[in-house]
Amino acid sequence: MSVLRYAKTIVAEVNPFMPRTLGDTFLHVDRIDRFVRVERPLVEYAHQPADTVTERIARYVAEIIEGMAGAAWIAATPLTLAGLGQPPRLT
Repeated sequence: MSVLRYAKTIVAEVNPFMPRTLGDTFLHVDRIDRFVRVERPLVEYAHQPADTVTERIARYVAEIIEGMAGAAWIAATPLTLAGLGQPPRLT
């Protein structure tokens, strides 16, 4: 959140439906200039099931990435979306 160091004004949207996340996501309330409270469910995108071609591509990419610990996480989302279950091992 280094960009917030340079912001002249910080506005935070507060939504009870927003899940809490980990990582570099915390900001002290004293840094926030304005709060906007909203209470609406988050919009979620529902992916269509993968077709045969997409599944074959995902399997091929998984084989290429397998064993690349630093890059294996890149394939996690597409492979999961393609219905292949677990992403490649990170070892």
